[in-house]
This record gives sequence, C-alpha cells and structure tokens, in this order.
Amino acid sequence: DLDQNADFHLAFTLYQTQQYEKCLEIRFDETETMTENGIYEFDLIRAGCYLGLSQHQSARNLLIDTWIRTGEINALEIVVQSLFHNGLFQEIDKQITSNLASKSNILLNFKVKSLLALGEFQSAEELINLPEFDSSTFFNLRVEVLAANQRYKEIVDTVSRDLTKANDPKTRLSYYLVLGDAYYNLKEYGKS
Repeated sequence: DLDQNADFHLAFTLYQTQQYEKCLEIRFDETETMTENGIYEFDLIRAGCYLGLSQHQSARNLLIDTWIRTGEINALEIVVQSLFHNGLFQEIDKQITSNLASKSNILLNFKVKSLLALGEFQSAEELINLPEFDSSTFFNLRVEVLAANQRYKEIVDTVSRDLTKANDPKTRLSYYLVLGDAYYNLKEYGKS
C-alpha cells in the first residue's frame, strides 16, 4: 500500500512537471489494495498526460473506459470537452446520446454548442426548450441559441422579464448587454 501511495505521488509529480512519458510508464496492479477512487484519480492523471502529449484519442479512450467502470460523470465530461476543442462536434452527439442516463449541465451545454457549431440551429432550439434547460444556469446558452435562430424579439422579451428578477449587478450588466445586442439586431438603435 505504501509503495502504491509513493507511486501515485510520483505519477502526480511527473504530471505536474509535464514529464508525461515518464508518468505513463508507472503502472499499478489493480488487484492490490488500491481503492476505486485511487484508480479513478490515477486514470485522470494518465488521461492528462495523454492530453499533454496531444494523444487525444488515447485520453478519450481511457476516460470512456473509466466512465464505464466507475460511472464518474467527470470522466465523460472531459471526453466531451476534448471532442469539442478538437472540433469533433458530431462525435459529441454520439457520446451523449449513447449515455442518455448521464445528464449533467456540462454535457447538455456542449451538446447544444456542438449543434450550433454544426449549423443545426433548429435542433439546438428544440433541445434548449426541454425541461432540463428551464434554469437560469443556461441563460447565456439560451440567448446564444435564440440569436443563432435570429429570434431577437424573443431575446428582448425573455431578458426584459428576467431583468426584473435580477439583483446581482454583474447579472444585470450581462442582461443589459444582451438586450442592447438584441435591439441592435432588430435595428432599434435608440433602444440599443
């Protein structure tokens, strides 16, 4: 157990110092006493090493295996983020659709953003209208989808309604910026 703990710390140190290849050489015997959480954390370190070496597919494969083995949603979220940053938008839909039981705000957010990137504005709007998106958490994403569909009047109506409930100065500022942009696109320059 002490050896595994030392190996884990060595792997973490190698990862932090960007010695990714050396870190990937460290192996644990999973039949020994390492906890499931320890194995999960080691998998995350190894995936980070693969990403550091631009071996994105290896990282995604490891994280998908980790997701299947542990059910830890973070592993799947990292896969989807990696796919998005590599422009693999259609693959995002496949990953999320094949794991429908794993709803998370991050997964939903990336699914909508990938639909927008693919130019599937109507599909993005249909998705954003599902009950899972009925939350202020998705305000910016909802506005982005409405803007992609050139639904500026709806943006004005939604933001005007929500503005009356917003007390936080940063939120109010954000709402006013969105309103100004919507009015500008409606060619109501005075209100903008």
